[in-house]
Amino acid sequence: VTPLAGFCDEIQYLFVAEHLAKTNRYECDDDEVIEVVTLSREQLEEKIIDGTITDAKTIACLSKARLCGYI
Repeated sequence: VTPLAGFCDEIQYLFVAEHLAKTNRYECDDDEVIEVVTLSREQLEEKIIDGTITDAKTIACLSKARLCGYI
C-alpha cells in the first residue's frame, strides 16, 4: 500500500500471520511504547466505524487484506 502516493515513496507492507501464540517477550527501543491489543476483525471494523481508529494505514491494510481474501 502506498499511503502517500504523489507525496513520497513510502510503502506500507502487509503481513498476514496465522497460528500465533501469545508471549510476554518483546524488545523495543527505550523511547518506544508498544501496546499489543488483540481484536477480532469485527471489533476492528467497529472501532473504525465509531472513529476510535482513524489511522489511514490501518484502514488501508484492512481493506487490502479483505479484498485479497487474506481475511
